[in-house]
Amino acid sequence: MAFFAVHFIYRYGAVNLDFKKKFVSGFNQIFLFIVPAACGILWGFTVKTFMSPSKMKSDFIREDLMQNFNVSIDEVVYVGLYFWPKDSNGYYYPDLMSFIGNACMWIILGSSLSSVIYFGTNCYRYISKQLGGLATQSQASKSLQSQLFYALIVQAVIPCFLMYLPASSIFTCPMLNYDPEFKYPFVAITIAIYPAIDPLPTIIIIKSYRKGFFELFKCRKKNQISVEYSNTAAVPSAIPSAVPPASPSAPSNRREPNARLTFNLAAI
Repeated sequence: MAFFAVHFIYRYGAVNLDFKKKFVSGFNQIFLFIVPAACGILWGFTVKTFMSPSKMKSDFIREDLMQNFNVSIDEVVYVGLYFWPKDSNGYYYPDLMSFIGNACMWIILGSSLSSVIYFGTNCYRYISKQLGGLATQSQASKSLQSQLFYALIVQAVIPCFLMYLPASSIFTCPMLNYDPEFKYPFVAITIAIYPAIDPLPTIIIIKSYRKGFFELFKCRKKNQISVEYSNTAAVPSAIPSAVPPASPSAPSNRREPNARLTFNLAAI
C-alpha cells in the first residue's frame, strides 16, 4: 500500500515542477524509498507482535479449517487477529492486543489512502488549472492534456475499489464481529487483477495509444517498398550520345553513370 502512496507523490511531482524541486529531487528522493521500507518494518512488527499463532486462535479455527479444507491446524502456519474470544462463562469480550494490532494496520492503510486522495486531488486541481490556461496552445496539445487528465482520474479510482476497499473490509468486518461468508477469496482476486487493469485507462483514453492498440487486432496488409541496387560499368550502347567523343589527347569532363537504382512499389 505504501508503494501506491509513493506513486501518487511522484505523479504530483511530475506535473508540478515546484513541488518536485522542493521535495522529490536531489537528496530528497530518498524519502520515496524510506517510506515503503518503514511501512514494511511496521507491518512486520505488527504481525509478529499482535498476529502470531496462539492456542486460543488455533482452537477457534481448528474446526472450520478441517471442515472446509480437510487440513489439521497443526499442519499449517497462520497469522491473524481474534477480536472477540469467549471467556470461561461463554461470554464474548474484546481482545485488547487484537484491537491494537488492527489499529496499526489501519494507520498504514489510512496513511496510504490519504496520500493517494490528497496528491490525486492536487493533481486534478493543478492539471485543471493548466488546462484553463491553454488558450494560446494548439488544439492537439489541448486534446492530449485532457486525455492525460482523464486517464489520471480513472487510474486514481481503480486502486480505491480493487485495493483499499477490499483490504478495509478484511480489517473492519471481523472487528465488528461480522462474518460476510464469502464463498471465494475476492480480496485476493481483486488484488491479483489490479496490475492487469491499471494500464487500461491510459491505453483506452489516450487516442494514439488506443489507435495503436486496436491496430494489433486488424488483419489489414500494409504497403511494402523493395529496393534493388545494381552496378554498371558503362553506359548502354543503345542510348545515342549527344556529345561528340573527345580526342584521345584531351581529357573528357563527362562522367559516366556508375550505378542504377530501381525502386519497386508493391502493394501487398
